[in-house]
Amino acid sequence: MSELNRRLNELSQVKLASASQQGSPLRAAEIAPIPTSVWPKWVTVGCCIMAFFGMAWWFNQPDSVVTPAMAQTEIAAEPIVDQPETTKEIASVKPLSTIAVKTPVASGENKTAVVTEQSHSKSIDKSAIAELANMPVAQESLESEDEQKELQSSYDQGYESGYEKALAAVEQEHKAQPKPPAPKPVKSELSIQTVSLTPKELAQVEYLNAEKALEQQNSKQAVVNLESALNYRPDWLMARQRLAALYYGRGNVREAIATLEKGLAKQPNQPQLRLTLAKLLVNENQNQAALAVLNDKSGSMDSQYLAMRGALAQRLNNNVVALQSYQQLVRLASFDGRWWMGLAIAQDRSGNAGKARESYQKALQLGNISASSQQFIQQRLVALKSHRS
Repeated sequence: MSELNRRLNELSQVKLASASQQGSPLRAAEIAPIPTSVWPKWVTVGCCIMAFFGMAWWFNQPDSVVTPAMAQTEIAAEPIVDQPETTKEIASVKPLSTIAVKTPVASGENKTAVVTEQSHSKSIDKSAIAELANMPVAQESLESEDEQKELQSSYDQGYESGYEKALAAVEQEHKAQPKPPAPKPVKSELSIQTVSLTPKELAQVEYLNAEKALEQQNSKQAVVNLESALNYRPDWLMARQRLAALYYGRGNVREAIATLEKGLAKQPNQPQLRLTLAKLLVNENQNQAALAVLNDKSGSMDSQYLAMRGALAQRLNNNVVALQSYQQLVRLASFDGRWWMGLAIAQDRSGNAGKARESYQKALQLGNISASSQQFIQQRLVALKSHRS
């Protein structure tokens, strides 16, 4: 109950407060006015007045030019022309536009600018009029228009005649100089000449074409070119060996052998062809045919030729040919132990033990033989020594 009473009391107090507020009248708030100053207006009015007076002063100023001068002089606008002694006095002077130049006088430290004023149609002092009256005035030309035209025409005629004379002189000089004769045009002609090459040159061309074909890995075309080269030059050893090698490389052994045999038929004393043919036959296991090719004693034989023939003869147990070959080798190159060893073997097989033992010892002394060959020589020396005892 106490809580209810308390709430009722509060509600009644609220109602009393609202009633008292509604009964009181509303009043306007009093606000102090903002003080206003008058000086901005006066400043604006003053600026406008100053601008107005400044513009009026500017437009009322006379045209003046400030120029320095050395002395106070008066310059007439018209030029002064020398007159003869008889001159007429000027009774009246028309107003002239004069330029008065005032020269500052340097007194002490004061310096002033020089102002040149130009006045149009103003009154002139009497002293200035007197000075102008005494000055000589240019007279108008007394010559008439006809005289002027005549003078002008005479001047033109003189100028034209002088120009024509000079031009005629220049033309005569040009005519006097002889002109060089004009060069005759050269007729352009196309000449075709046939150049005949010798068989040797044609063979060289075909050989170069064969080398180009080999660079392009075209062995078939190279064979054709080499055959053409040999047709032009049958005695060309290098081209024939190259062609035989190409045939052999392509597996055509018969053509390779035939090519070398054709060369031997044309050049029977050529040991290089025989040696090449013998090597080819040895590669084909035709040792007897190779030895038959090398047995031909026609032509000169070098150490390589004799060494192959002696080796083939020993392989085929042909002691006679082997002995002859190694004897010739020892004569050609007595410092090589290989040839002494070949000679010792040929002598040993022929039953000449004493010479064979000497040749074996010579081979050991000179060297240039393999270790297996040295071991073989040692064994043969022991065998020959025991056989002798």
